[in-house]
Amino acid sequence: MERRTDWKLIAIVAFMILSGVVCQLMRKRAYDGFGTKYTFFRQQLTNLLYNCYASVIVIYKLSFTNDIPKEMRQFPLWKFAMLGFFDGFADFLTSVGGVSTSGELQVLIGQTTLLWTMLFGFTILGARYNREQLGGTLLILIGVAVAIVPDFTGNTSQPTKNVWYSVLIFAMNPLPTSLAYTLKEKYFKSHKIDVFWLTTMVSWSQLAITWVFVPLLALKYFGGTPLSDIPSVFRDGAKCFIGDSSIPVYDGDKIIGYCGAHVPLYTMLFSVTGFITGICSLYIVSHGSAMLNLIGSAIQLPLTNLSYCIPAFMGKDTESFSPTDLAALIWVLAGFLLYSLFPNESEPAEGNNDENQDECEGKCEETHDEENHQPLIN
Repeated sequence: MERRTDWKLIAIVAFMILSGVVCQLMRKRAYDGFGTKYTFFRQQLTNLLYNCYASVIVIYKLSFTNDIPKEMRQFPLWKFAMLGFFDGFADFLTSVGGVSTSGELQVLIGQTTLLWTMLFGFTILGARYNREQLGGTLLILIGVAVAIVPDFTGNTSQPTKNVWYSVLIFAMNPLPTSLAYTLKEKYFKSHKIDVFWLTTMVSWSQLAITWVFVPLLALKYFGGTPLSDIPSVFRDGAKCFIGDSSIPVYDGDKIIGYCGAHVPLYTMLFSVTGFITGICSLYIVSHGSAMLNLIGSAIQLPLTNLSYCIPAFMGKDTESFSPTDLAALIWVLAGFLLYSLFPNESEPAEGNNDENQDECEGKCEETHDEENHQPLIN
């Protein structure tokens, strides 16, 4: 059936691309502004802000709409907690590894999420992929390899901010991220769960559960912060957040600068644009398709890398755009386009829906709408 052009959806795609680029830029600036010592404080702060945004919307929905009925609120809490654990671990790895990983490399490494999502989709959802999709994934991996290899071998024509163990930690992030995406897709396909309800429940679970990762901060490669210093880390991190210039910024055990008045602005912009980008992405996939969301991400990728190289955006943190970066971007963008333009029309195995319906124990409605058979998070 021929479908009319949905200009509202197209506008939201454009807005997601714009907010996504700003979010990537502000994430790098916020990470650099706090340094490695206040990583955990920064992570908990931005999670709390995100939770507050989502909770305000949920309170409104509970008070004035029927979008979150009693049956939906009976969805098992342990599943929300499990998603919160994976999201929290991914955010922890991103926060710790992101400080000494260049912005361009962060964007490129993040694209490996597609590979892990395909793998988990195959094993958990019973999804199947065609040759073009597999070929596109291979191109993406080649692009990531082109970007990473020079930093590990030292064969680079320019000074680099990348530290090998930070890059390695950051590169672990797509694994829990993809697992969380796949499980969310599974629950969205089998249950009619309001996007804001799921986001709020998972986010508050994440805020509490991420405290289990605190002992890792004492390890050298995760910042080397003694556990006895955690109270002072939160105290000084809070001062840094309000722009106290007397608070030193650390890279490991080395002081590399001091907090400035820009930190509150970058942190707030990072949290707001991250929330907007996430909600827009969910809307696009649920009202359009996963392919459309991938195309939006593909457009966002080169724009973000280009922005890292513009002094007006990054100031003294402007990164040079080397031939290696250009080659890597071409490979990744080609892979995204190949994957996006040749979608697989086959459906996941039916057994997964039956399993999820049994888990729901009759408390949630099974989704039969055709558009809801598209992955809600990719």
